[in-house]
Amino acid sequence: MQAFAESLGLKRTYFTEGLCKDHFGFMHIFHYPEVPKNDKTIQPLGEHCDYGFLTMLIGTGKGLQVKTVDNEWVDVELQPGTFVINIGDMMQKMTKGFYKSTPHRVVCSGQERYSFPYFYDPGWDEKIV
Repeated sequence: MQAFAESLGLKRTYFTEGLCKDHFGFMHIFHYPEVPKNDKTIQPLGEHCDYGFLTMLIGTGKGLQVKTVDNEWVDVELQPGTFVINIGDMMQKMTKGFYKSTPHRVVCSGQERYSFPYFYDPGWDEKIV
């Protein structure tokens, strides 16, 4: 959050001492069973954007895709020991579009997949303008 604040020309601690001082964070664990890659009758998780500030994700297996600015879907290559960071709708609104919310989805890959997203959001009582 300090890097985001600095990139916006704000005080480094703008989020950590302000909107996110009493942040709300939660984690989910998702399991996607193995489904044949060519199975078009199932879409494990349709296109969406996360609603909050940031989502930090560790996952296994293939299937996660993000939509590019050219409206094309590209596979996310998960690297061991790294996180995928998604910008959420609230960050897009708060930055007046400077940061864009990340459309993403999960498609059948022929592999079992686990996903461990941690959602990082401002405190419940904070006003986002």
